[in-house]
Amino acid sequence: MEVVVLNLNQVIKDMKTTESDLINKRLEDATIKRQQGVLTKLLDAEKASREQSEDEKRESKTGKTFLHPILNC
Repeated sequence: MEVVVLNLNQVIKDMKTTESDLINKRLEDATIKRQQGVLTKLLDAEKASREQSEDEKRESKTGKTFLHPILNC
């Protein structure tokens, strides 16, 4: 969980840098790449959160005894 928080803190910094670039009308390749990285990290965080919240329920059942029709005369 701590790693996710650290990654999201970096995402916040990147978003603020991108915001500053846009306000100052500096749209460069680095800005676009940074924003693509932000999107990727946010999607990864969403996926990880979704996977953690999924409840994997696997239920075991006791094996059943089946009678063989030919052997049970």
